Amino acid sequence: MKIKKISHFLMAVMVLPYFSGLSVLAEKKPINDAYDKQEEVVKETKRYKEKKITLKAKKSQEFVEPTPIDYEILIDGSGSMRDTGSLETTKSVLKDFINTRNKKTDRVGLSVFRGPGYDMVNNTMLYDVITDTISDYDNNFDELNQKIDGLKSGGLTPLLDGLNHSLNKMNATNRKDARKVLIVFSDGHPNIGPKRDYVVTKNALRGAEQYINPEVNYPGNKAIELRKEIDEFYEKGDIESDLYLQKEKELNELDNKFPLGYKNVNFDNPSDRVNKDFEGRRYENHIQEFYDLADMITKKATDIKKQGYEVYTVYLDNSKSDSYSKIINKNGEVESLFKNMAQDSNHYFSASNVNLLSQSFKELDNTIKKYTYEIHDDIEQGYTLMPETIKSDKDNVLVNHDDKHIQWTSSGVDYEELTVSYHIYKEISEGTVVVKHVDESGKELVESETKTNTVGEKYETESKEIPGYELITTPTNAKGDFKEGTQEVIYVYKPTTEVPSVVEGTVIVKHVDESGKVIAKSETKTDTVGEKYETTSKEIPGYELVTTPTNATGEFKEGTQEVIYVYKPKTEAPSIVEGTVIVKHVDESGKAVANPETKTNTVGEKYETESKEIPGYELVTTPTNATGEFKEGKQEVIYVYKPKEEAPSIIEGTVVVKHVDERGKAVANPETKTNTVGEKYETESKEIPGYELVTTPTNANGEFKEGTQEVIYVYKPKEEVPSIVEGTVIVKHVDESGKAIAKPETKTDTVGEKYETESKDIPGYELVTTPTNATGEFKEGTQEVIYVYKPKEEVPSVIEGTVIVKHVDESGKAIAKPETKTNEVGEKYETESKEIPGYELVTTPTNANGDFKEGTQEVIYVYKPAKQIITNEANTNETNTIEKPSSKPVSKNVIKYDKKNNNIILKNELAKTLPKTGDIENRTYLLMGIISIVSSFGILVLRRIK
Repeated sequence: MKIKKISHFLMAVMVLPYFSGLSVLAEKKPINDAYDKQEEVVKETKRYKEKKITLKAKKSQEFVEPTPIDYEILIDGSGSMRDTGSLETTKSVLKDFINTRNKKTDRVGLSVFRGPGYDMVNNTMLYDVITDTISDYDNNFDELNQKIDGLKSGGLTPLLDGLNHSLNKMNATNRKDARKVLIVFSDGHPNIGPKRDYVVTKNALRGAEQYINPEVNYPGNKAIELRKEIDEFYEKGDIESDLYLQKEKELNELDNKFPLGYKNVNFDNPSDRVNKDFEGRRYENHIQEFYDLADMITKKATDIKKQGYEVYTVYLDNSKSDSYSKIINKNGEVESLFKNMAQDSNHYFSASNVNLLSQSFKELDNTIKKYTYEIHDDIEQGYTLMPETIKSDKDNVLVNHDDKHIQWTSSGVDYEELTVSYHIYKEISEGTVVVKHVDESGKELVESETKTNTVGEKYETESKEIPGYELITTPTNAKGDFKEGTQEVIYVYKPTTEVPSVVEGTVIVKHVDESGKVIAKSETKTDTVGEKYETTSKEIPGYELVTTPTNATGEFKEGTQEVIYVYKPKTEAPSIVEGTVIVKHVDESGKAVANPETKTNTVGEKYETESKEIPGYELVTTPTNATGEFKEGKQEVIYVYKPKEEAPSIIEGTVVVKHVDERGKAVANPETKTNTVGEKYETESKEIPGYELVTTPTNANGEFKEGTQEVIYVYKPKEEVPSIVEGTVIVKHVDESGKAIAKPETKTDTVGEKYETESKDIPGYELVTTPTNATGEFKEGTQEVIYVYKPKEEVPSVIEGTVIVKHVDESGKAIAKPETKTNEVGEKYETESKEIPGYELVTTPTNANGDFKEGTQEVIYVYKPAKQIITNEANTNETNTIEKPSSKPVSKNVIKYDKKNNNIILKNELAKTLPKTGDIENRTYLLMGIISIVSSFGILVLRRIK
């Protein structure tokens, strides 16, 4: 049987009872009993509050009795301890350590782990490791030393079984007030686990035919003979006899001189008993086996610490004397395992050879007696922990937290003070109260007021002095608490005096973002109802218009109209929903053969993956989702490989570069970089629209390390549009009764700005009162500035009457321009007729003289045409008429001859048409004609007389 040799471990876990506050534990050292907690508000808005919590612990100057300690020492008893000559020296070092414990307060328990692992006894497959209690917890150190002297070693290194054994043993102790310290001591790597690695183990234990070394081989048949004899001991179950141990030692000496290789069991061979009885995992080589066991052991050590135990490890490096360890520990893999179990340098100790082991235990002893800080705090109710802000001012401080609690632990340290901190935040809900002042019909009499505050805060409102109105209803919710949403507080008024017949309307132009927040100064326009108004949008830095209101132009209406322009930020960081794709590379058993890769991007974006060139492996399965789209949550893309030859161990590290705002919210997609541990990496910030960089991380450049590192750049918005609060001043001009005698003026500006007002020159009035607030500052809400006037003199109520004097012919047609007389009612008036050529008065009106009366009176003079008569003795019955035709009605002279009375009559009549252009000249000719005719008639008459 071939035994795999490994190096030895030593771990120590310090056990601290959990309580609220801080404790510092030490033996004969000053301890800390002070607990200082400070709170600082680091950011606060109406909707968000963030606080920093700082906790401090210091040493005090008092001395205390030593704390009781239960030590559990877990010892590696595998064959390599004996074969390398380390066992006896180790026994001596352990006894010295035990003898320096405090018998009054301390107890020590001893356990060992060793054994062959899987073996065949009476044709039955057994898992035959030895995890044994050498001593329960005891302070009889002489008896403990005797048991250490009787310690035996041999077989493989079942470290995982040893940890399980010690944990059960520590949990069973009833000393609740004692620290529980686990010290794990080993000189090599673990090489056997529970029903998981039988294949490799069987290759090492069964038959000389398992060795492949044809060129050198072993001298003669010595190795084959020894293997046969050792197998016989296993068949009988006798592996504790001195003769068995002697045979095993001889074979190990040969193995150290002639390193061996391995071959796999043929699982396809039905006649192989191994295939029939094997239930565990099948490993292809020792490297694969070691990494699987190391992962399980590290998790077990972490579980022990979480249960409140202190864990220390001591590693004796015997790899130079052990051919098996040479295969595993090429790059310090075994040492890394024991460091990971301890978690920090304060809990890990090592010795490069057995002669230095005593010094390692002295350093362990000093560390156990150093300080242990343990700080607990409760997360304030209503707040959320920000894990990325958790900090401490010292190294090697472990942190555990959940939604309600946070804990820092640092053991084996000697610093004087420990300071830790973290941030918490909460989002604050707001409520709104709108105060309205309306008449009985619901019409608003003044502009409403809006109050906003945190839900639960108190508010108070009051009525207003509104000229011409008096309060009739005070609302029941005039005072109260802010609630989520909007509440209306409505005061109702009625008129005290007759409301003047001047009706005006107001238009308020607002500029808001999509949440309704004011982002620019409002404008107020006031004019008579029915007048036209026009409004326009504004150029606001950082914003663009998204909605123009339908009432951007229109007419003033009674009451107040709001014209609201809505804008949005020109650049806005979207809320990014991301998905993650994890690309895994595993063998056919599901074991990782290369580091996974993580890709993160916005949901819906495409991703592509590819297989890797992995030394010693070849691809056998490409997943169906090798390419696709990012989805919310995580997707796994798994490439499956099989060995080509022994696969080397590749260790890679990952760097995830994140870009977040000051609350930790992503403002750009993260980037993931993966490379071999030790390779350099560089990162840089991004140009993100609307944001500027505020924090460059200290690890912006560095080296890839095992695991994942986060590089976080923090940004803030480039600018923030302030919330603008405005005030309004209404300037009124009224008489002593409060009646408006001039149009009011409205001024609007930012709260705090100055304003000035002045009185007006109003015809018939003079100023009697200048208000005290004629000049001042704009305040939130509305202020009224009222100038009061009185009449310059008493203005009587004057009633007038009108008299219209008309001159018409008998048909009622006007023949002269009318006259209009106006005077106060009761005053006398006189009128007279006119001399109108060609007309004579026929009727004088009875009201030609009289008094002015309210309204209009008509005084009408009636005329008729005047007659011209010429006497003629000639007796003729002919009548000759001479007319000049025209296109417009005109006066015409008609000459008629009365034969009966022997007279010539000249008569003026109104012609049917008025003269046309040139009629003046024709009239001259007509007159000359008439004169000629008259002369002719005169001659004729004279002749007849004669």
